[in-house]
Amino acid sequence: MNCSAKIRTSTTRKLLTAGILALLAVSCAETPRQQEVLPEQEACNRLKDLIADHANQFQKYKTNFTRLRNLNSWSVVKVFPDAQECKVWEWSSGLNNYICNWKSSEGEAGARADYQEAVAIISNCLGSKWRSSTNRTTSGGEHTLYENPATKTAVSMRYFRESRGWVRNWHAVLSIGDRSNLKAKTQ
Repeated sequence: MNCSAKIRTSTTRKLLTAGILALLAVSCAETPRQQEVLPEQEACNRLKDLIADHANQFQKYKTNFTRLRNLNSWSVVKVFPDAQECKVWEWSSGLNNYICNWKSSEGEAGARADYQEAVAIISNCLGSKWRSSTNRTTSGGEHTLYENPATKTAVSMRYFRESRGWVRNWHAVLSIGDRSNLKAKTQ
């Protein structure tokens, strides 16, 4: 084999290898990430820890501070791994809420399933000292509010359709915060 044949063979191998690596990179990038499966007991422990930290304005969880017009916001450690976004909001009144949002890629059925799974876990976790009330949201979803007379902290779980112009996304949202702040009319 002469030198030019060796160079062509080497170059062809390198191009073939680069092409294979590029295909692998693209297929890995398009593969949906596996969501961490959280055992119910671990979810319950995390929920109880969040409820306990509400009295400390969720200091244990706050990471990156952002000042907005009417509220302060922090990125927070995600307690629930499959949530797309979790934040702590501090309203101008001084009230703090821990909020996690799940945007459903499966429309209303997916948001309802996320909501029902969360409601089952929350109901089993909180026990008989917590009372719950459920109602329909204005967008056709549901909202369950958990309250305990011994604390000002409330837990809210809801699913709803967000409507902005032509955008119609379904979400499930967990909120933990002051009871008076979580009783607002829900979308």
